[in-house]
Amino acid sequence: MSALTEIKGIGPALAAACAANGFKTVDQIALASPQEFAVVPGISVARAGILIAAAKTLAAETETPETKPKAEKKKKKKKENPKKKGSKKKGGKKKK
Repeated sequence: MSALTEIKGIGPALAAACAANGFKTVDQIALASPQEFAVVPGISVARAGILIAAAKTLAAETETPETKPKAEKKKKKKKENPKKKGSKKKGGKKKK
């Protein structure tokens, strides 16, 4: 339950209410829709959206390379090693 208090906007009392309503981890909140999360007493749909965004930010900050989805790893790799463009002249001939 203490991990929920790391989410900006969630204190001990709200963390207890979240846990009592089935939201026991940061990831569970990050993956919820605002309508699903608004079942927690004291959380409106609008506030739920803000808290979900904060949970997503926290989850992204605490991810390790081992826990990131493979698709994200591939995207990052492509950005770090872009293919060189413009090394060939038109017609496919290399510059001599």
